Amino acid sequence: MLQMALRTTVVRVWLFLMVSTLISWWVGSVTIAGLGDSGNARDVYTTIVLLIAIIKVWFVIRYFMEVREAPRRLRTICDVWVVLVGLTIISFYPFGLL
Repeated sequence: MLQMALRTTVVRVWLFLMVSTLISWWVGSVTIAGLGDSGNARDVYTTIVLLIAIIKVWFVIRYFMEVREAPRRLRTICDVWVVLVGLTIISFYPFGLL
């Protein structure tokens, strides 16, 4: 039964989202615990968490909002939107705008 469930793409994407959530939680807890006390380490950890979030957004849009089956133009618009918003958020962070 488990093997059949793992064959579906949506289940694999869901598992990826769960694992990436745990990874970003761990990276965030390392920062909060004080292991990344230097400013550079905090910036790196925060950037990693933001990148994971951007990747997760792309997967949710693509697989759970059914954009993967949409016309190519809509897929491209969604991909460009995720990249632009993600880069904007990441570029704002070092300047203290977030």
